[in-house]
Amino acid sequence: MSDNQIVFNSFPRSGNVYSSKISNAFFNSMLATAHMPQIFSVQDIDNVTLFRKPEDAISSLIYKQNLNQIADDNSIKQMANNRAEEYRVYMKYAAANSDLIYIGNFDDLINDPLNHFKNIAKKFNRTLHDDYEQRFIDAKSQLVGTLWEDEHDGHIPREKSDHRKHIEEVVNSLPFIQELNQEYKEFILKYQTIV
Repeated sequence: MSDNQIVFNSFPRSGNVYSSKISNAFFNSMLATAHMPQIFSVQDIDNVTLFRKPEDAISSLIYKQNLNQIADDNSIKQMANNRAEEYRVYMKYAAANSDLIYIGNFDDLINDPLNHFKNIAKKFNRTLHDDYEQRFIDAKSQLVGTLWEDEHDGHIPREKSDHRKHIEEVVNSLPFIQELNQEYKEFILKYQTIV
């Protein structure tokens, strides 16, 4: 069994906080979250990185960073451009260290979390709790309150405001974001961890 700390280390708004909270249902480990792809090469850390479709992650991040102001379209475009370059840094470091880290798809965390965490356990040779399915149900029921449900910074799906929808519309219309979406698809096909 691995003695390394697990670090959920993904581009912002890609499931780090949710993953760290829910992972206790599956296995015992020291846990942390980070936004530091440069540490993917550290062998004494079990890095788990999830990739969310860029247009979704970037829109969510822009919305979070503009809590009380309505950003104009040009500002949204500039922020999206900056975030797109950061997203590419995560892909670059993940590709270079794909043998050391767990590279997952955010959609698997959301749509098939049991299998997702079983695969993390396999990758890092961790023993699953015997009752992980019930523990998972119990852990999900405790995800209430501001940390999880806040309009801007919540960590579970929630209704989108008109401001959020506008940011998504602008970001999704940008050609460089559509190009990044394609890079993400190709990256996931090539590098997603299969165990």
